[in-house]
Amino acid sequence: NPGCLAGPRPIDPTATIAVDVLAEELSFIQAIAAAAPKSGSERWYVAELKGSMHTWLASDPTGTQAIALDVDALASTAQAQWGVLAMTLHPDFPTDPRGFFYYRTETGDTELSAIPAGEDGVFDLTGQEILLTIDQIPDAETHVGGHLAFSPVDGLLYLSLGDGSDTTFNDADHLALDPTDLRGSMLRLDVDDR
Repeated sequence: NPGCLAGPRPIDPTATIAVDVLAEELSFIQAIAAAAPKSGSERWYVAELKGSMHTWLASDPTGTQAIALDVDALASTAQAQWGVLAMTLHPDFPTDPRGFFYYRTETGDTELSAIPAGEDGVFDLTGQEILLTIDQIPDAETHVGGHLAFSPVDGLLYLSLGDGSDTTFNDADHLALDPTDLRGSMLRLDVDDR
């Protein structure tokens, strides 16, 4: 689209980049997301595709990490790229203790859930609320995931969805081109009843 061009990138020759170590002694396998509350807490979270969601306090980067969520209790890890595909925290976390998770289910479909965390930072599946279920092609190993983030502008939750093509990467159905199909879309969700 020739009318959809970004302007030139601003260059600041005086800009510097700083790096802080957040988890010196901690290790993760296939980490897919990291999150920390915007304010009011020093707790950090890292979600792994197939393992667990870990939490620790930033003031203790060499200390103990806790399992904040067992991925196997939430998502199916039956295929190579199945598991938790995206996660984020509510912008008012921990005042609003919900974490949002996008993952594959045992049927191969994908779900978006809100799960509250307790005072200890551990997410409680008994409070899980499934917000959205997306039907997927059963043997689609890839092209279902996306990104999950709250907009700092409108406060809404955005979820990008893959086109759901099958394992041969054959998009014969052109699902992303179908306006009645959510696959291949960017969704904007109001999770706070605004």
